[in-house]
Amino acid sequence: MIIGIPFAGGGASLYARWASLAPPWLGVAAIQLPGRECRLAEPAMTSVTEIVEPIVDALTSLSTHQIALYGHSMGALIAYEVTRRLCAEGRPPAHLFLAARRSAQLPRQLEDIHTLDEVAFVEAWNRIYDPLPREIVAEPQLRSLFVPPLRADMAVVETYGWRPGSQVTCPTTGIYASNDPHATREDVAAWRHLVEGTFDVQRVEGEHLFVKNNPSLVVDIIARRLATLRDARQGPSQRA
Repeated sequence: MIIGIPFAGGGASLYARWASLAPPWLGVAAIQLPGRECRLAEPAMTSVTEIVEPIVDALTSLSTHQIALYGHSMGALIAYEVTRRLCAEGRPPAHLFLAARRSAQLPRQLEDIHTLDEVAFVEAWNRIYDPLPREIVAEPQLRSLFVPPLRADMAVVETYGWRPGSQVTCPTTGIYASNDPHATREDVAAWRHLVEGTFDVQRVEGEHLFVKNNPSLVVDIIARRLATLRDARQGPSQRA
């Protein structure tokens, strides 16, 4: 099973199409953070630490060697820290996929915006990231719905600070897009310094939100990697 963790401003629905794109043997699930979609009424969390705890707890009943984690951008930070916890507990997942995100130990290059007032926040978001639809920007009531979760997500990213500690011991794949200014190949390749398990880097065509715009590219990488692991576990006699 692959479990997806969304980027800033995204929700679990981001991964809804994956079930139809994945091979029949690969189950798909997603993390729905508070303050998003069906959990819109709940207060949004504002730190990686706060988010990691309930995810690790939710995975307690699962055989972690049968699951893989995919995190995109902000989600990659969360997936990385969840995996660190699982590895420290002796329950590493089968694979970790870190997409569209500079390695956690690298310093931030973008300005912090989560403390700005609503108008300034929207202006900064539109300048730096994927612009919000005009109808949201122009309508105060819509802004009041969309901005708080975005602000919370930016607080998650901007207050994160990597600390030395447990290494990731499971196989890991970094994924970057050909036209992503926020996470270059070098940025993504730097994850290898935080991984004791095998590590490789994959390139896809597209921009920062390639998981939304070209999900089949991502699912194909995941399926190929997990099929290789599955076949290695089964051995030649079971595959025959």
